[in-house]
Amino acid sequence: MPTRPVAIGTFTGVNNRLEQSQLESQPARGVKLQALPAGVNIDLNDKGGVRRRRGQTPRAAGIAHSVWGDGHDDGYAVIGTDLVRLTPSGPGLQAEVMRAGVSAGRPTSFERFPDGAVYYANGEVMGRIRDGVDGPVVTEALGSLPVFTVIAGSLAAGRYTVVLTAVGTDGESAATAPVQIEVPANGGIRLANLPGDLVRAYMTGPNGEIPTLELETTATSVDLVTHAASGIRCQTLLLASMPAGELVRHYNGRLLTVVGNLLIRSEPYYYGVFDASKGYIPFPAPITIVQPAVGGVYVVADQTYWLAGDLDNTSAPPILPYGAVRGTGGYDATSETVFWLSDRGLVIADGAGSAKNVQEDALALAGGTRGAALYREQNGSRHIVTSRSGAEPARGVSRGWKAAEIIRKDIDQ
Repeated sequence: MPTRPVAIGTFTGVNNRLEQSQLESQPARGVKLQALPAGVNIDLNDKGGVRRRRGQTPRAAGIAHSVWGDGHDDGYAVIGTDLVRLTPSGPGLQAEVMRAGVSAGRPTSFERFPDGAVYYANGEVMGRIRDGVDGPVVTEALGSLPVFTVIAGSLAAGRYTVVLTAVGTDGESAATAPVQIEVPANGGIRLANLPGDLVRAYMTGPNGEIPTLELETTATSVDLVTHAASGIRCQTLLLASMPAGELVRHYNGRLLTVVGNLLIRSEPYYYGVFDASKGYIPFPAPITIVQPAVGGVYVVADQTYWLAGDLDNTSAPPILPYGAVRGTGGYDATSETVFWLSDRGLVIADGAGSAKNVQEDALALAGGTRGAALYREQNGSRHIVTSRSGAEPARGVSRGWKAAEIIRKDIDQ
């Protein structure tokens, strides 16, 4: 049976909002334009070209989730109950365990900070991988207060305030809650039941307000019998350790994390501690996306918000009236834009608070409970690839299906 070639024109992408009869259009001058009601395992570029998507090749063994990379030689994932670092090894990937015993089904967020370390969080644990070694974001605070006893010494009579911090390779911890002790003339204070690791003790003068450093010790008991009044101030006074939030991001020298509907920010350049009295911003609903940009931070909860400039002194006006799919945020270094999958399609935003939904006019989507995003440069094209889970079927307008096969024949001349 003779075949008849059919000109299919230039593909303009997927569109499930148009009726089947409207998928083809013919401009007054130029080639025919062809929209697709759906696309399966294909790549489309902005010139209308179509290519079959590459298949899958196993690179590492195990059941993995939260696979993350940012263009460096190392990537990270959770395989089983192990948080692993992924590095190239021949045709595959080598998975090196960084932290064992994490929750197998709990999504994990990663971010590389300006210090080169990779920070992670999953709502139960938060940590930092630096030079291939896992550790805490900051030295863990003391778990309990020492036993305070008034003894003989050389202190003047008055009320003294004492706080303690732990010191380690990961810096100085958040301070313990201040304890006030009444001391008589020629008295002193004994601190017992210390952990035996390096601890700093800070103390005010009589009836003073600012604790300053009195001593560092690894002993389990120490006496404060004089007050120097010339030590450094406690930098972590009235601060708390950062909670293990559901994601981790960096913005303007701060670590950002999320607990429910709270956006929590660390102290500047002190990633492991925050001010529990004011170091957070509440939103009307649980936060799904936090995506820092050059001039501020995009936060998506019940709506999409833009927080410009300094987070200590900012507002949060809504800029889009809908939410987003958790886990789909990303950054395009080429254009210095950020992106995420909203409940109505892919959103691309600049560094100044301008966000645009680039799919809403063509695609009817139904959001999802969770997803993932990949920025990919391949075959001369750049794509943002997203996936969703827990999504309701999209109710688009377009109906019908057209099967096509591309046949290429070699001709001998």
